[in-house]
Amino acid sequence: MSIDWSKCDRDRTPEMNCTCRCVFARLKDGDEIPTFRSHAKFVANVGMLSRKPCPDCGRNDNLSQVGGDWEDG
Repeated sequence: MSIDWSKCDRDRTPEMNCTCRCVFARLKDGDEIPTFRSHAKFVANVGMLSRKPCPDCGRNDNLSQVGGDWEDG
């Protein structure tokens, strides 16, 4: 599947904080949930995809959460 990321490049959209499902198996109480920075898109019939693969498992289709850190205003 080919995803068009050109709008992110053209508009200089900031990358988001992405959390992959793979990290939850190794977390202990009090651990901070690790994230990685990437552009992300929701694709129908697939779900949320990250442009960059997860640094832990190498997948880009196993995201549990995506969030931005930009401010309104």
